[in-house]
Amino acid sequence: MNPYPGAGWIQIIRKSNAVAENRISLGVSSCLLGHKVRYDGDDKLNAIIEKDICTQFHCIPLCPEYAVGLGVPRNPVQLVQTNDSIHVLSVSDRSLNITALLQQYADFVSTALPQLSGYIFKARSPSCGLTDTPIHDSNHRVIGTGRGMYAGQITHRNNALPVIDEIQLADPARRREFIRRVQSYCLQLERC
Repeated sequence: MNPYPGAGWIQIIRKSNAVAENRISLGVSSCLLGHKVRYDGDDKLNAIIEKDICTQFHCIPLCPEYAVGLGVPRNPVQLVQTNDSIHVLSVSDRSLNITALLQQYADFVSTALPQLSGYIFKARSPSCGLTDTPIHDSNHRVIGTGRGMYAGQITHRNNALPVIDEIQLADPARRREFIRRVQSYCLQLERC
């Protein structure tokens, strides 16, 4: 049985493993590639990623919230500080906790896609944010910012993997540095 109800993404992973297109592979938050997988049924298509990055690299769309079985559209989730840890909980139903599912899916992606030489995450996402995701208390008040649960697990599994979000990518100097780091990482692991 597939532990990730968004089984379509498993097929994308299989296809991505089979068709590397002789280009360096990047994981990219699906919504940034125009996939309508966000909680509101929309996308966040990013022109820089579409027209610049994905013409140079093999971009593999990944949406952890969809992959773990949350539908589209869906009730949004948020990072919530509870006691001494942070969880990913539904805004409308705090009993819906997808923390472990997101961590397990990150572990799965790390194993299933060893060819990834970088990752572009969606900023401010409770799953994919790198630095600026709002963290709430139990009363829905923002008490700080941090890293999305899935992005945190991906980077924990491989802290050398070059990562960036679409806001950082908009800065030409940061974009050039990310591309340089991706190419260097690929060469270091003898994947290029």
